[in-house]
Amino acid sequence: MPLGSGDDSLSTFIMSIHHLDTFRFWLGDPERVLASTRPDPRTKFEHTDGLNLYILEYENGARASSWDDVWSGPAREGPHPTSVSAAVEGTEGLALGNDRLARLA
Repeated sequence: MPLGSGDDSLSTFIMSIHHLDTFRFWLGDPERVLASTRPDPRTKFEHTDGLNLYILEYENGARASSWDDVWSGPAREGPHPTSVSAAVEGTEGLALGNDRLARLA
């Protein structure tokens, strides 16, 4: 996966930033952010952020979360299934989505 090779960020500024911007557009600025980032063992070059997980919590009780796997990009290299998953929880329901489908629960 040459995209991001040699850059400071592999997943955060290539993929996750767009999901975070979308959550902020839909729900506003979060009151609290919980996040974890790890290198992706499938990526052959040095990097720090191939897999990102985060939860945004809002004052009104809403929560948004996403699990970003950098290998979900435009090419599907590697042997493992890839996906981006997201959930938005509110007081009246739950919206679930990934790069293959979205649904309301």
